[in-house]
Amino acid sequence: MFEGFEPKLSAESRASDVLFLANIQPDLQFQVREQLQDARFVALDSMNLWIDIARESLLRVIGSVDCLILNDSELRQLTQKPNLIAASREVLSWAPTSDRHRGPSVIIAKQGEYEPR
Repeated sequence: MFEGFEPKLSAESRASDVLFLANIQPDLQFQVREQLQDARFVALDSMNLWIDIARESLLRVIGSVDCLILNDSELRQLTQKPNLIAASREVLSWAPTSDRHRGPSVIIAKQGEYEPR
């Protein structure tokens, strides 16, 4: 579906202070991230599919963001840790992917499955 797609941001978009990388293939997220080197805060959402089939790409882009957003089971799947505290600590301990990036300092663990219906 996105084979051959290369995201190109306008100059105005590249000047943004904040970037949210919505759930899409991690290489595409990274291409967008690379176009906003000076963003003050970058958040990323992902899912279990990318953990399963594009893990290395996902880890690379995670290392380039300030905030990681996953649901609780995806966070445990990504880190192979048994609970949210251990999984979050694991992600927070990861080194950034380059000198230009800090790596995640904020973890948001969505728990929508526990929401009352």
